[in-house]
Amino acid sequence: MCSKAGNDPEVDVENSNNRLYGATVIMYREAGGPGPVPTPKSKLGQIPLIKPLFAYLAQIDLNSGVIAWRVPFWEGNRELREHPLLRGVELPTRLGTCGNSGPMVATGVFVFIGGGEPFLYAFDKETGVEVWRGATPFKTNANPMTYRSQSGRRFVVIATGRGSNAALVAFARTK
Repeated sequence: MCSKAGNDPEVDVENSNNRLYGATVIMYREAGGPGPVPTPKSKLGQIPLIKPLFAYLAQIDLNSGVIAWRVPFWEGNRELREHPLLRGVELPTRLGTCGNSGPMVATGVFVFIGGGEPFLYAFDKETGVEVWRGATPFKTNANPMTYRSQSGRRFVVIATGRGSNAALVAFARTK
């Protein structure tokens, strides 16, 4: 059980990126040295083994265990939506992201999450409705973070990409 701390009602809910199929598994080589085993390419191309929805952003009341809301996000890439084996299959508008980064609540109003695609999303904390999305140059791969500048302007920042194709991207409201 979670009890409220002071006058802050925000401590009684959790916002979580919940995958229906559990945690990501990485296999390691036994004799070939450290590092992950390369994933073999499928003759089917990039097609998931389970049907959508792949994951939800959910808000859970930690006192009652009731799910206040849950929403899938991520439309899915063109390769998946146009896959020959899925021709004629009506896919939902939102498939649920395949990423595993977590959310952040900012200003007590918005839940921000990247989820492994090239967007940072903002959802209304009370309803779960998407209120904004910002494009990033690469796929997001971290939890969002926030800071306030000396002038008082608040920024939401997220790491994107990897290696030489990486960027730390900051967003702020227009004045």
